[in-house]
Amino acid sequence: MSAPKRFELTIKVADGDTAVGFLQKPSRVVIARAMSLIAQNKPFEAGEFVLENCLLDAESDARLRDDDDVRMSATMQALQAIQLLDGELKKL
Repeated sequence: MSAPKRFELTIKVADGDTAVGFLQKPSRVVIARAMSLIAQNKPFEAGEFVLENCLLDAESDARLRDDDDVRMSATMQALQAIQLLDGELKKL
């Protein structure tokens, strides 16, 4: 199964109101920087970096970028665009 090329991001703003955006698949550079920030115990900054570099502005609700409350929630959700395959390493 291949990884998706795009992601739909939905943030519930209020009853019946949602902000919807689309993220492109993160590049290796974006993933590397986000993982580095996570290793520094900076998950918010990592999500912010993913959101800033992967949000498809033309197709996304502007509140994901412009409204602080919506952006903060979108930032944490954006980390889910980094998908790691399950694996295992064994000592031989």
